Amino acid sequence: MKKTINLVLIASFALSACGLGANTERPQRDIGPGSGSSATPQDSQTGQPATVTAESDPDEASTYQVFVPDPVQIEAVEAEGEQPVYIYLFTHTEDHINHELSEERYTRMAPEVARLANANPEAELVWTIEFQGADAQTVGERNGLTGIADMLRNMADQGWIDFGYHAHHEPTYFNRPQFVLDDDSSWAERVTALDEWISCEKDPLEGGCIADIGGGLTAVLEYFGEVEVVSGLGYETGDVGITGGAGRQAITHYVPDYMVDFGFSDHSPASREAGYTELVDELMAILAPTAANSVGIFWMDDAVRINDAAAPTGLGQLNLDNGAASVARGMETVDRSHAQVMNAGFASKWIYTAEGAMSPTQWAYAHPEDPELPAESINPRFVIERNYQQNIAALDYLVTEFMPANPESHFIGSEELLAMVAPDAYWQVSAEELDGIARWLLQEWGTSPPAYATDGREFYSLRDAIGLLAGALNENQNRGLMPEEQTLDLFYGPIEIAVPAEGLELALNEVYQIAEQINRLIAAGDRVWQIDQGNILPASFSVDAGEINTAQALYALAMVYASSYTGTPVSGVALPSTLALPETHAMLDSLGCWTCYDSAWSLKPATLH
Repeated sequence: MKKTINLVLIASFALSACGLGANTERPQRDIGPGSGSSATPQDSQTGQPATVTAESDPDEASTYQVFVPDPVQIEAVEAEGEQPVYIYLFTHTEDHINHELSEERYTRMAPEVARLANANPEAELVWTIEFQGADAQTVGERNGLTGIADMLRNMADQGWIDFGYHAHHEPTYFNRPQFVLDDDSSWAERVTALDEWISCEKDPLEGGCIADIGGGLTAVLEYFGEVEVVSGLGYETGDVGITGGAGRQAITHYVPDYMVDFGFSDHSPASREAGYTELVDELMAILAPTAANSVGIFWMDDAVRINDAAAPTGLGQLNLDNGAASVARGMETVDRSHAQVMNAGFASKWIYTAEGAMSPTQWAYAHPEDPELPAESINPRFVIERNYQQNIAALDYLVTEFMPANPESHFIGSEELLAMVAPDAYWQVSAEELDGIARWLLQEWGTSPPAYATDGREFYSLRDAIGLLAGALNENQNRGLMPEEQTLDLFYGPIEIAVPAEGLELALNEVYQIAEQINRLIAAGDRVWQIDQGNILPASFSVDAGEINTAQALYALAMVYASSYTGTPVSGVALPSTLALPETHAMLDSLGCWTCYDSAWSLKPATLH
């Protein structure tokens, strides 16, 4: 039985509806790489170093009494001996032209997966097949001739196969609606373009929509049913961009419970830029603070992201095409002081595509008049057979040797990964836990908000924190009577950004008014999917003394909640000057997630329970 979580769908926020101030100027994209905690604060509008003055210190010359929270420490996780490895076995199909060569991967590998899974249930073997829409359509339409779709669906019924969608290789690399997007594109324009990309049926060689529906993600749903993972939906020209907030909004139009995606890619053009791998390592060091946090996974945009590489190991993606010996050597390099989730590529297009040749989709889109791979781009039959045997041997090694030698290690599918990272209890946050979150935010605040929030045990995003705090301080509740428990709501952080705001003071009633506005905003998303849905945080709020950015609103909510919870409520809040985004935003931008303001507000470590 699939676990269903009711998601609050993404949408744009009508600032005037709640009387909130807005800053509509667009930021510059090139704001430079982040560098962990040593990063120089930067003005999100100009890209220049930001000035945060001592005069804005909330402890000095304040009208209101100062509340100093008790410290919050992240609980140490006992990690004796080697920690388990969870392997996410996947295939990007990527070829809807060379039918016999491509489909042979299923007829050869599916029986091997069934054999090993049936004989070794403790390995929990599951193979995730990520179709592009064009592949799903051709395999489905050819089912009467081949029976392959029936075979795969039957194995899915046994729990041995999951289906997913990978958007990047859809027809074509030259003709796609994302190309109309730039830094100045509105949220609605982004959602509309990406929604079209993952839903319309496209000309298989020239691209362009030939029907409004029936392609992309909708083709996978039509021919294979439930989709467990979606990846490859980005903005970048010719790149495997990172799915941001607008991409998530488009995906949830068709898969409302979408919560698993891929993270930072080893195979996109961006991954070959100088410093890319090092920057991923820096970001994942921030997002893996304990032994229970794998450097292979993290949360962003309300999806658990699986990296192509377990960053600190230098291993890169585990590639079963290379055979058992290569996989065994690679597993020896994995950092076992943390539990790890690792991507493992299986049955790729390179089984039959010659080394150095264009990929099947690259060739087809560049040569629509003769799209099948030429003979010189296809491996000789003995090489193809060797490659199949290497994949089978590598899978056999993992199932029959590595897993038995590491009893807690096993394969993992999207459903189990989500259940491990976000069990039912994770979505319920007590008043005591929220007190820890509020105190952590206050103690970790510097020239910008911290990268995430925590109560010392579980981890939450800045977006999570502001929603929980607003719910607890709702104007419609009796002040001082905190809810004993709240459900974690899903909505979106700011999609525009305000300049670093100067420090000023808020009266207590203004903090409660902000909480009420945020609660109305969250409630606005609880309706049928549409592009403009109302549940995105604004970049700024209007208060009596002027404009404050949303980070300052979060600070104020944390101060009021933490002081009230401890029985020493403040009568108002002296706000610090602060940048509007955590340091991780600059890192995301440099990794190819541009205009990802809301994504930075959604980042948090993923704990393996």
